[in-house]
Amino acid sequence: MCISIITISEVLNALDKIRKRRIISASECQIIADVILSDIVELTEQGRMEIHELKASIIRASWDLILTNHLSAIDAIQVVTAHESGADFFLAADRYLLSQMQEIGLKTWNVEENL
Repeated sequence: MCISIITISEVLNALDKIRKRRIISASECQIIADVILSDIVELTEQGRMEIHELKASIIRASWDLILTNHLSAIDAIQVVTAHESGADFFLAADRYLLSQMQEIGLKTWNVEENL
């Protein structure tokens, strides 16, 4: 399994948005964030997850996806990271993003529909 380092920021941002909407409390938000970060550290230490640094070459490669596939900058960076790492599957909850990944030949898995 691999992720872009920027994915961690995106996950924490999504969690914070849920807290801001008062769906979860601040303490619940912190507990969930701690579990997520702990799991990432554990998986990385076990060699079951790679965290890919954000490089200028990845950002440059994302520009075409932004303009041709109409992806957000974050999504495009994650796609380039997956492609460069040789990923077999691309996991996401965004149907449009998944459809775009299928068009460029990546197998996809919708995490919301396939729990």
